[in-house]
This record gives sequence, C-alpha cells and structure tokens, in this order.
Amino acid sequence: MKKSRFIFIGLLGLFSCTTEDDVCCEDTVVPIEIPAVVVDCEEANALSFVGVDCPFDAPDNSLYTETLEGDLRKIVTNTVPNHIYGDYRSRFAPFSRSFSMPISPTISTETTSILNPNNRPRYFFGVALNGVIFAPAPATPFIFENTRTGEYNWDWVFEASHNKGPENNQVKLDCANAHSGDQGYHYHGNMFAYAEVLLEGLSEDVVPEEVIQVGWAADGFPIVYQYGPTANGNLAKLTPSYRLKNGERPGDGITAPCGPYNGKYYNDYEYIPNLGDLDQCNGIQRSITVNTPSGQESFPYFYVVTATFPQIGRCFSGIPDNSFL
Repeated sequence: MKKSRFIFIGLLGLFSCTTEDDVCCEDTVVPIEIPAVVVDCEEANALSFVGVDCPFDAPDNSLYTETLEGDLRKIVTNTVPNHIYGDYRSRFAPFSRSFSMPISPTISTETTSILNPNNRPRYFFGVALNGVIFAPAPATPFIFENTRTGEYNWDWVFEASHNKGPENNQVKLDCANAHSGDQGYHYHGNMFAYAEVLLEGLSEDVVPEEVIQVGWAADGFPIVYQYGPTANGNLAKLTPSYRLKNGERPGDGITAPCGPYNGKYYNDYEYIPNLGDLDQCNGIQRSITVNTPSGQESFPYFYVVTATFPQIGRCFSGIPDNSFL
C-alpha cells in the first residue's frame, strides 16, 4: 500500500477594514484555509541504480606518479581516468593534484571520519592507482531538501550510488560510480569500469588469483578490490559489517525524509561489529603484501572496496594526511 504523509499548515487570517471620516471600523477576519502538503513517501523513497551512459573511451592523458621521499609516499595526478566514462557536463578537464601519506602508517586509537561534525564532506578517502580520487561523501546537491523552505537537512544525506540517474533529484554517476566536479573526476562507490581495466570480469564474479590493489587511503594504508586474505591466508571476498536499520524513519517528509530505511540515505545504515569481515571503516587488521612502484611492501592493515554499503570506507583507522582535505 502506498503511504503518504499529510501535513496541515493551518489558517491564514486576512483583515479587512473600511474607513469613514478617517475612523477605522472594527477589523473583520476572513480566514483562508491553506491546503495540506501531501508527501508521497513511497515516491520520495525510490532508489535508482542506473547511472548515466559511458560513451567516452579512456582518455590518453591520464597521469599518475608515485615516489618515496623520506618517510612519505608522494603522488601526483591529474584525476583523469584510464577507463571509459560518462561526463554529464559534456566536458573533461584535467585537474592537477598532489597527495602525501606515510610510507609506514600506524593504526590510531580512534577513527577519523571523512565528514565534518555537521556531516559535510571533509576528507577525500584516498586516491586510486589511476589517479582518480575516492570521494564517497556527497556534497550540497545530493541531500534531502525541505520542501517548504528550501533548506537542507544534513542529517539525511543521499547515498550517492543508490540514487543514480540523469534527473535533477538524482546523482549523475557513470559506469564507474563517478563524475567530475570542482575537485576533478572522483569515485563515489564501487568503481566497476576501473575494476574491469585491472581484470576482465573482476567487477562481477571472476575471482582474482591474487590481491588486487586499487589505491591508497589518506592515512597511508592500501585499498584493495573486494578480495583479500583470510585468517588462514586464502583469498576470499570480504564483507562489510553494516546493515539497514529496522522500521521507518521518524521524519514527516518535509523537514526530514519519511518511509522505511531502504538505503536511500547514508543514515539508513548501522554498523554492527563482527557482522561481516570488516570493521567500521571497511578495513581489516590483517597482514597484506602489495606490489608498488618501489617493490613489494607489507602492511598490518588494509581497506576493501566492497560490493555493498559502504563500498568505499567513510572513516580512517590511521591518521589521514591533510593533503586529502
């Protein structure tokens, strides 16, 4: 059954008066009923997983360099992808960026969110080995808007990869869950098109023979694609520890969204320790060795890009470098 919320605004009193010899008569109130605002919770809660088309071939000017300087890993990129893409702005301009991170990162006693306390984006999560930025936190256009006042409610932020599409109230992501913006081309979720460049079928059911690194997190730990070593050293698809909350959101559909928790908003999910393999930041404390331009490097911890929420981590287990702000 379709559910709607009816919000009654109230009455507006109009005052009328006639004058005679500059003396005002007694005011007369003429009430006018303002119609109730009708919010279709089912329609407002719709999900969309179909992004914009990817008609453009991989550019030939993708830039990514990685060097070690002292105790830092230095990365220079122009954020241009090395895979097919769909740019809804009908343009694609390189955006030069430089990042730094520790070569030997350590796990902190507290996690650091990629968001500011007011839920606005703060950090990029990291950078891919093709130079594209990991930026899972959506910004201003992709949040719930008060239908009466036009004000934004930052407690309810669209989960970008669950609201894809070409419409004004959708996030215009392409076949890599990415689009371009003021920060350059960036990934909001599982980067299917990039995974296919690394191994055909990787974004679907093809199991790799070894761990496939896709990038570096801002705290210096590696990011791998879906598969990682288990406790006994075997390679397996690692799962996140998030699930949808039960019941319905408390909102009225005007100042905050209504309808059941279904994944439309970041806040629809809750972290349950040990529900899956990964921790709150979509990482795991386990030894891993990856091949880098400087040779093989080993780490005690790594992050995973997963097929399901959060796909890309929303916090850091180490200390993020300020170059990712």
